[in-house]
Amino acid sequence: MNWRSIDKRKRIYERKYTASFQLALKSQIAPVIAALAKKRPEDITVKLSAEPIKKVFGKLYPDTGAGFARATHRELSGKGRKDDLTSTWEQEMMAFMDQYAGVRITSITGSSKDIAMRILKELAETQIIPEGLSIEQTTRLLQKEFKKAYIKTTLARARTIAQTEVLTASNKGSITGALEAGAKIKEWQTSGIASPDGKDRHISYPGLHGQVRAIGEKYDVGGYPADYPGDPTLPAGEVVNCKCAEIYK
Repeated sequence: MNWRSIDKRKRIYERKYTASFQLALKSQIAPVIAALAKKRPEDITVKLSAEPIKKVFGKLYPDTGAGFARATHRELSGKGRKDDLTSTWEQEMMAFMDQYAGVRITSITGSSKDIAMRILKELAETQIIPEGLSIEQTTRLLQKEFKKAYIKTTLARARTIAQTEVLTASNKGSITGALEAGAKIKEWQTSGIASPDGKDRHISYPGLHGQVRAIGEKYDVGGYPADYPGDPTLPAGEVVNCKCAEIYK
């Protein structure tokens, strides 16, 4: 078990849930598109539901967390686990999600609202309707322009959200499986690969790569305590774009 093998496994889940989050982000603004059929952009009050995002969280956490718990346990113990324990791990991950994910879901929905409001403002201020268009034609044009502008934002956002939540769920699941297998020691692993955009800053933190702790003790991540990479108690800046992982002994 090493960083590369863990990262390869994470990428499978990241691709899967990037698609799910992109659909959820699009679903959030369906009411705004519908409202454009009745109101001018400047007259629309944006109210978005968090439910589409919450549903994806509800699938990602038990799926990813239990999957990593099984894989980590198998690698450490050499044994598979029965379905009843997998079910227990899924329940634990759902409870974990219910405890910690609410703030993230609210933040994602808030960002969707901010983006939608910005696009509506730009449409209201800059959209010039060609002369000769009927009201119906104008409405369709506004709906099309809003949808096109919003969808442009969804892929990059969906990737970041999926990467962040898979990071948290995978490491929480891994340490759960490690505990079940009797592991006593954990070690923080950074990617060791500098990203061109400089976002993966953990590789530059002195002493973080290879930092060893007893399971149950906290790491020092740039001055912040953390149980594992993606720990939801860390500031957002220490979680978003993090590509770190744990190995166990």
